[in-house]
Amino acid sequence: METDPPEVAAPKQKRRWCQFSLRTLLILTVIVGTVSALVMHRVERKRRERKTLARIAELNGMVWYDSIKSNEARTTPSGPIWLRRLFGDNFFSEVSIVFLRGRTVTDSDIEPLTALTHLQQLNLAGTNVTDAGLGDLEGLTQLSWLCLTGSDVTNEGVLYFHTALPNCRVVWP
Repeated sequence: METDPPEVAAPKQKRRWCQFSLRTLLILTVIVGTVSALVMHRVERKRRERKTLARIAELNGMVWYDSIKSNEARTTPSGPIWLRRLFGDNFFSEVSIVFLRGRTVTDSDIEPLTALTHLQQLNLAGTNVTDAGLGDLEGLTQLSWLCLTGSDVTNEGVLYFHTALPNCRVVWP
């Protein structure tokens, strides 16, 4: 009689906890890449905005952010503290109002304002801005109020600007 060898149970394989399929890794990579691209787009936009704000400060202009409510004295900007430390205090707020005054402000000073894509109100009273300078403001689609009192803008410039941005109220003599 032949003796059968004793059956040996197959050794249990250790379960790997970090086991992913190639498809899962590809989807995760696409998601992380998309989020990173969106964050970097905003970082680049805020970098251009900071350059514009530095130029406004050189011209003794004033800037207000949308995070500041009219009835509320907010001392800290919006957003989580750890993200504000990482990206800057005004990463989560947008510039909504800009005041530029004085004859030192010219058409060349208006062109950088196109970086302020969420700008709602702009005061250019008493400046040397002309019709050519108003052409640079066409990209500010959220602009709802523009003051040109005492500037060098003509009737034709105001009419052209009003056709480019019909929802913007222009204060002009």
